[in-house]
Amino acid sequence: MKMASLYHGGNNILFLTGMEERRYYIMKSKNETQATINAQAPDNMTQPQELQDMEPTQANEQQVTPTATQDEAEIAALEAQQEEAAITTPSDLQATTQQAAPVVPADAWSYFCGGHFDKEVDENRPYATRKTGFDNLDMKQRFAPGLYILGGVSATGKTTFAYQLADQMATQGEDVLYFSLEQTKFELFSKSISREFFLESEQTPFQPTYSSFEIRCGLAHDNHPMELQARVNSYLQKVGDRLKIITLDSPPAVETIASIVEGYIQQTGRKPFVVVDYLQIIKPTVIANRPLEGRASIDHIITSLKNLQMRLKLTLLAISSINRANYTLQIDFESFKESGMIEYTADAVWALQLAIVSKHPGFNGTGKNELGITAKRKLIQEEKARNPRLVELVCLKTRHSVGTYTVDFEYYPASDAFMMPIGAGGVRMP
Repeated sequence: MKMASLYHGGNNILFLTGMEERRYYIMKSKNETQATINAQAPDNMTQPQELQDMEPTQANEQQVTPTATQDEAEIAALEAQQEEAAITTPSDLQATTQQAAPVVPADAWSYFCGGHFDKEVDENRPYATRKTGFDNLDMKQRFAPGLYILGGVSATGKTTFAYQLADQMATQGEDVLYFSLEQTKFELFSKSISREFFLESEQTPFQPTYSSFEIRCGLAHDNHPMELQARVNSYLQKVGDRLKIITLDSPPAVETIASIVEGYIQQTGRKPFVVVDYLQIIKPTVIANRPLEGRASIDHIITSLKNLQMRLKLTLLAISSINRANYTLQIDFESFKESGMIEYTADAVWALQLAIVSKHPGFNGTGKNELGITAKRKLIQEEKARNPRLVELVCLKTRHSVGTYTVDFEYYPASDAFMMPIGAGGVRMP
């Protein structure tokens, strides 16, 4: 059964279900027939004299009430079929059908001479100097609005990186909505305080550090309550109330995420930096009483997030898992799980991988230099046990710089912190 088709009517675009499309053409044919009859009728056509002599109410009573035509009967039958089959239209299609969006073609003359180009340039000026808080990343590309996808194998710090980026954007004064579908606000905020302990220890020797788990278990409260309060105060001074962590009782559909973002903008008048952690946990959308599955579901989610980003001109970062078969290989587009839409739809695709995978000759050699799968897994496990771990942020695609790139980080899992590598003289390199 055809679920929906696109109808161009005048300057409007309507999404029509199969039933609605048939109903539309029935009514269209009926209206065109009536219009032909009206056009052929003489201009001086008047009512019969006996009706003219009657009072208005009497004339109305004398007029015969039209019986249902064959077209109207068919429409009624279609409506009955639709109700019986319980065919439902997704809420986003219903909304589009009820209020058709106008189509405004853009020609070069009106776009440039009408001031639209200058207006959009002015709207984008702040992004020329916008920073992520990672100096080495900022040297590679602008953090402009768009849909960013972040992938990686386990233990490379995907959530830690995304959440640290969220903290750093809030520190710079931006509103942030962080949709956490896997961790609680308690877990995430304790990551922030653990990072604050680590950053203080970088500046002042012999300062205590605590992992987020140790903080949640009360060790920092019991052993260093003054230092804990100082770290909390430092964090609050940075982010204030600008970072909003959103956790729901059950995984939301992508339409729910869009509704929350739109509601936030309506209430505050500000566009937030949005993080979705992560794609594969989002509830599949139900269409025609059936939830989308597998790749179709992920593709729908990716497309919906991109539509949300474009419509509201947001910066949106979504985390994605990758295929287990790629855990010992250098990451590429084939690594991303169940979705080919990521490669084509996202404005930037980032991936975190252990540096050993790209830099050790046993992972990239041929013949005698190539390690076996068991040896590779052993090296990877050893690397995961390190603190810090050497991790690369690999850009597989970007529309915001001249080309792809790789950025090196030191990932401190015990402190939930990503830092630039330490170079010669013990100074962190940009």
